Amino acid sequence: MMRSDAALYSDHELEELLHQLFVLQDLDKNGMLEERELVLLNRNIAISHYGPDVDEEELTAKYQNLFRTRLACNDEQQAVPYARFRCYMLDVLKELDSDSMAQKMIVEQFIAEATLGRRLFHALPLRSDSDISFLSKISEPDDEEWLPIDLPRSGHGLDIAPL
Repeated sequence: MMRSDAALYSDHELEELLHQLFVLQDLDKNGMLEERELVLLNRNIAISHYGPDVDEEELTAKYQNLFRTRLACNDEQQAVPYARFRCYMLDVLKELDSDSMAQKMIVEQFIAEATLGRRLFHALPLRSDSDISFLSKISEPDDEEWLPIDLPRSGHGLDIAPL
């Protein structure tokens, strides 16, 4: 089955939100969403929700599968352009809720999560070797207020603060 990246332009505000979400997920700023970007960003988001003891192998498998089955057009495709991401997101939004206002709120929440995930690249105790290539392209938070209140700050041996 051939996938089409052409979806009708629906709502200016939703379109801007989708583009903002894509830009946040494009960690290396090359104009493409890569599988590893999706995996690493969602790893950070999971850590923000569940703490640093998340099962990274399970998360990697989950987001690799999502990328390969819902975003990429074939198994060899390592990155997708905005148009493909946009079509995927419009499909996801239709599956979640048909109301356009609800869809915008969903994307706004995804943006908030992606923003937090990006900021966690700068949290030294959570950093992995795979994060290093993105650090110079992800702007550093300018204060310590960006960490969510419920992110574990102790009990896991972490003293989380931006660099």
